[in-house]
Amino acid sequence: MKEIIMKMTICGAALLLSLTMASCEVYESPEINQGLNEENNTSLYTDAYDPISNVGQYYMPEMKVKPKKYWNCVEVVTVGSRNELGQTEKVRGLQYHLMCQSLAGLANRAVEQGTSEIAVWLHDHGGSDSYKLSKQALEDMGIHEQGMQSGLELARNDYGPSDGVTIQLKGMFDGYVLTDIEHNPESGVVASVASHVYNSIIVDVRDKEYYEEAGYTMKYDARSKTTAQAWAEFKDKCSNKALVIMPVQTGELREFAIKNELFVLNLNKRQGSSAGGQNTALLKEILAWLEPNAPVYGWEQGVSEDAFVDLVSKSGHPMIPCDWSYNHSLTSLLYSQRQKSTLVRVKNPQFLDYTKKKNFVSFFLSDGDNIQWMMNDFKDFYNAAESEEVRFALGEAENPHDLLIAETKANVALQYTVAVRDKLIDGYKEIMQMSI
Repeated sequence: MKEIIMKMTICGAALLLSLTMASCEVYESPEINQGLNEENNTSLYTDAYDPISNVGQYYMPEMKVKPKKYWNCVEVVTVGSRNELGQTEKVRGLQYHLMCQSLAGLANRAVEQGTSEIAVWLHDHGGSDSYKLSKQALEDMGIHEQGMQSGLELARNDYGPSDGVTIQLKGMFDGYVLTDIEHNPESGVVASVASHVYNSIIVDVRDKEYYEEAGYTMKYDARSKTTAQAWAEFKDKCSNKALVIMPVQTGELREFAIKNELFVLNLNKRQGSSAGGQNTALLKEILAWLEPNAPVYGWEQGVSEDAFVDLVSKSGHPMIPCDWSYNHSLTSLLYSQRQKSTLVRVKNPQFLDYTKKKNFVSFFLSDGDNIQWMMNDFKDFYNAAESEEVRFALGEAENPHDLLIAETKANVALQYTVAVRDKLIDGYKEIMQMSI
């Protein structure tokens, strides 16, 4: 929890500092009460400030082709053993996790490329409302779940067509990329890149014979490879529109990286520790290679933020913490088309009469320090009543009756407002006490 708070604090301080510095250079404060006698109509934010809609200032890899159906792959998300070593059961451990992530990434890429109509979703066994809503969004777009299967079944089984859709995944892949994650942790990272290069699922030495029995052949041997070697070998076959940074002993974000043909980098060569060496020089080289403003997704463990976030920021790229989030391909499906900008009306501060006895309040809104928070815990802090309170405070809603109804139903009202206020004050105090 302390680590999360520090992430939020540091990010908030950096953002506050950068905004302050930028504003001082381009904005001159008006005289008090200047313009009070002028016509003062409130306006939409975009009429006075930068547009929220994407006019080229944002880049996020999104899935732009709709599948007709999707498989729901089980025994991965929130399963406690998903990143563990020493597991012997084929449906457990990091070996299985990496295989499923590669299966999903390649299947979703095939949909994007127009060679398949069946995607893969990683089932959330934790029952998060956010993933339920995301699945409902797929249904609303006419994309239906084919069924729930393990990654083992999806990789090995033969399935006949369903509703005229080819739902079999076996035969879609050219073979497998071999890892030995027990003895070489970086082999899993290397395989995450080689997977999209060779259109091959990730298979560990633990399960090699099992998949060869199903007809898979090895296309690339990553057992002894390092991340630096993967960069030298595959840099020209990776997209420079984004980068994924994740620890060695994880399978998260590999589906996303494989589908979008991104390079995957681990900063620490050993899980949770810099004692085994770091790929710092490699990170700097890759950051210089990326397109301007290319986002960096993920997070590293066991190091301070200045070891990698500082480098990312100085290179001009946004850092997007999302190390424990899933299904980025399908949750990003037609993202730019589905988003609607909800804008509040704003009032120029120069038209405020500061001589009147009023209290002026400034709101700072945040969606948390990590995408995973949005996908997991956000629902506990943001219900219908709280949403209505925010809309009312920002001027989106003008009917207090709607607010009263929402608050009555949820039995919240002032408790939430006071809690948010206290948290904001505490956070501000902590930021001001930091040495920057």
